[in-house]
Amino acid sequence: MPEYLAPGVYVEEIEMGPSSIEGVSTSTTGLIGETERGPVSPTLITGLEEYRRIFGAYGWSMGGTPAGNPSTSVMRHAVEGFFVNGGKRAFVARVVGAGAKSAFCIIAGAPPTAAAEEAAAKEASDKADQAEATAKKLHDDANTKAQAVIEARNKATTARKELTAAQKAGAADTDAKARASDEADAARDAARELAGVAEAAAKVAEASAKALRDAANRAQAAAGAARDPGGTGDTGTGGAGKPKGPPTFKITAIGPGAWGNNVYIRVGYATLRRQKPKFFAMLIEYRNPDPNGRFKIWASESYDNLSPDPLDPNYVLNSINGMSHLVKVEQSGELPSEQDKIEYQLSKHTEGADGDPIDLGSYTGENYDPPPPEDDPEAPKRIGLSAFEEIDEISIVCAPNENDIPGLTDALVSHCSNLKNRFAILQATRLSKPVAELNPPTDTDYAAYYTPWLRVIDGQTDLPRTIPPCGHLAGIYARSDIERGVFKAPANEVVRGIIGLDSTILAGDQEILNPRGVNCIRALPGRGIRVWGARTMSSDPLRKYVNVRRLLIYIEESIRRGTQWVVFEPNNEALWDRLRQTVSDFLVTVWRDGGLMGRTREEAFFVKCDRTTMTENDLENGRVIVVIGVALVRPAEFVIFRIAQWQGGSSVET
Repeated sequence: MPEYLAPGVYVEEIEMGPSSIEGVSTSTTGLIGETERGPVSPTLITGLEEYRRIFGAYGWSMGGTPAGNPSTSVMRHAVEGFFVNGGKRAFVARVVGAGAKSAFCIIAGAPPTAAAEEAAAKEASDKADQAEATAKKLHDDANTKAQAVIEARNKATTARKELTAAQKAGAADTDAKARASDEADAARDAARELAGVAEAAAKVAEASAKALRDAANRAQAAAGAARDPGGTGDTGTGGAGKPKGPPTFKITAIGPGAWGNNVYIRVGYATLRRQKPKFFAMLIEYRNPDPNGRFKIWASESYDNLSPDPLDPNYVLNSINGMSHLVKVEQSGELPSEQDKIEYQLSKHTEGADGDPIDLGSYTGENYDPPPPEDDPEAPKRIGLSAFEEIDEISIVCAPNENDIPGLTDALVSHCSNLKNRFAILQATRLSKPVAELNPPTDTDYAAYYTPWLRVIDGQTDLPRTIPPCGHLAGIYARSDIERGVFKAPANEVVRGIIGLDSTILAGDQEILNPRGVNCIRALPGRGIRVWGARTMSSDPLRKYVNVRRLLIYIEESIRRGTQWVVFEPNNEALWDRLRQTVSDFLVTVWRDGGLMGRTREEAFFVKCDRTTMTENDLENGRVIVVIGVALVRPAEFVIFRIAQWQGGSSVET
C-alpha cells in the first residue's frame, strides 16, 4: 500500500482493464541436419546467402579431403527451398558425430616472427649504410671546400702583401696588383661561403644517418626478441608454463569437423603499424582441396589494425569474435613452437575430426559431451533437438535427411508432442513400393506426412537431383501463415523452385492415401505442382486437419505468453474479470481475422473464469482456472456442386 504521510498532492499510475495478448509467430522453422561447417548450436538465418556464409556449400567430402566419401546431406537444398517458397526465418541446427573435434592453433598476437623482423632489420640497416655513405661523401666535399678556403685565403694574403710593397716602392703596376688583391679577397669569400654550405649539409646527413642507424639497431633488437622471446636462448615458454614475449592467442574453428583443417591464418603488418607498432593484420582463408591437390578459396575474411592489448578498442578478441564465420579467438598462455612462419594452418596444434558416423544420438543431442568450461567457456550445453527445446520461437520442425536415420521420425514427433508448441513436417521415403502400401509412421496430430520427393537443379553440379520435400513445405507453411494466417490450410499452394516430382500421384492414388493421413504433392494440369493435402497423421476426427492443430497451438501459446503477469496476483474476482476480458479481446481478433466460425463473437468463442470453473479447493491451492471454447475453422476439403436438370414450365396470363 502507498504511504501518505506528508500533506500534498499525489499522482499515481494504476492498471485498469485487460492486458493485451500478442499473437506469437507461427512461421519460424527449425531445420536440423548435417552441414559442411558451422556452429553446432542452433543459429538464426534469414536468407540463403547467410546460410552459405555460416554453414557452407551444397556438398562436400567427408574428412576434409578429396578422397573422402561425398556427403549425402540435402540441408542446403532444403534451406534454399524454404526461402524460395516464402520462408523468412529459420533456426539451423548442425549435427555432428560423437567424438568430433575442432581444429585449433596457437599463434603470436602480434607479428614478431623472426624472419619478418630480421628482414625489417636488414632493410633498416641498408638504409642506414646508405645514409652514412652519403654523410661521409658530404664530409669529404666539405673538407675539400675548406681546403680551397685556406688556399684562397693564402692567395689573398700574398696579394695584399705584394700590393703594400708596390705602393711603398711607387711601382708602375700598383693598379694591377690592387685588382689582383680584390679578386683574391672575393675568391676567399666565395670559398668560405661554399665551405659553410657543404659543412651544414654534412651535419644534416650525419644526423639523418645516426637516426637511421638507431632505427636499424632497434629493428635488430626486435629480431633478436622474436628469435628468443624470453631472452633465455630458446623459443619455447618460460618456466612453469608461463608465456614469454608478446601476448598469444588460441584460434579455433567455429564448429567441429575435419573442415577446420583447411583453414589457414596469415598474420601480417597492420596499416597503422608505424603509428601503432603492436598492431597487426590477420587474413583467414578456408581452402577446399580438389582431387588434383589444388586449393580453392571458398571463404576469406580480412581483419586489419588488430591489437593484442585487451584495453584497446581494436582488441583482437573483440574484433574477430562474433564477426567471423570461420574462427573464434581466445587468449592463450602458450607460445607456438615455431615463430618464424607467417602463415599457420588451423590444425597446427590439434586436427579437426568428423567423429563417428551420424546417428540418432547426434540428432537428439544424446551423443554430445560438452567440453569443460575452462577449455571452451562459450561451448553450448545442448545441441540438436535438445537445443531446440530452449527456443520458443520455433513453431515448425523438420529434418531434411529424416529417412537416413532410423528412429529420427519418432524423435521429431515426440519432440513436438511433448512441447505442444510446434508442428513437425515428415516425409515418406522415395516411392519404391506400391502406393497402397504407404502409411503414416505413427498416430499424432502434431505432425503431417507428405509424398513424393521433389526434383530440383543442384546448384553445385547444375544437374537434376531428387530431394525430400520438407524444406519446400516449411516455406509454404510460412508463406501461407504470412499471407493468409495460420488458420488457412497450407494446401492448394504452388511449390516453387522445383522442376518436377520424383513420381506421379494420380487421383485414384490419393483416394487411398488421403484418408490415411498421407498428404500428396501433385502435378495438376494447367495449375502447376501443388500441395494437395492438409491432414495430420491423427485418427481423431477433431484433429485431422493441419490448420486446426496449428491454430490451436497459436491460440494456446499466445495466451500462455501473454498472461504471465497473472502469476502471484491476488486470486479474486477482479483478477478473474481482467482475465476474461484479456482472453476475450485476443479471441475477438482471431475471429475477425477469419480463424473462428460464427457470425457473432458469442457463436465464435466463450471464456469463463468464475466460481463455476473453480472450487474452494482450487482457490486454497492457488489455482486460477479459465475455460475457453473456440469454434475453429476447418478447410473446405471436398467442394461439391449438386446439379440437377430442371424441367421449366410455362403459363399463359390473360
